[in-house]
Amino acid sequence: MKRFILSAVLCIVAAPAALAADSGFYSGTSIGGTSVSNPTAFSLTKSSDFVFGGFIGYRLNPNLGFEGAYTGIGRFRNATQSGKADALSLDVVGFWPIANKFELVGKLGVADAFGKSAKGGLSNAHRVAATYGVGLQFNPTESIGIRVGIDRFAAAVKEATATHDYNSDVFGATFVYRF
Repeated sequence: MKRFILSAVLCIVAAPAALAADSGFYSGTSIGGTSVSNPTAFSLTKSSDFVFGGFIGYRLNPNLGFEGAYTGIGRFRNATQSGKADALSLDVVGFWPIANKFELVGKLGVADAFGKSAKGGLSNAHRVAATYGVGLQFNPTESIGIRVGIDRFAAAVKEATATHDYNSDVFGATFVYRF
């Protein structure tokens, strides 16, 4: 009877870990920098190099997954105005093994970037647009990955009379943990 109870307790304790290992869920956190490019005449420049983000994903099979993420996409400024932008995104992610423990990563999705004014005549603005990225991931163990890459986000700032679109390239390193 004691063995039965001990076996039952061990099964109850070990079952969630065993199921999680096969679940396909993973999460991660990233740090990096930004580069603002401005296709309009608004003359934005970046004023911050450091950004961070986090995500949760689900890998359907070895080559396809989905990720939902929050990403800081940097600070912006021109001669008299400044602010910062963040994005929420949902991406389809492709994984292509290229060598032992290495894989290429490609992302394509949609992001809602929201700019927040810090000073000047700007007001908060949202821009929903396509987002994409590429990277290289090293998987030293089955549960840990390290990814480097670049992602492009479209964002906007709003003045009283016009909305100005711009792009923010986020490059950095990501720590990935598979459950």
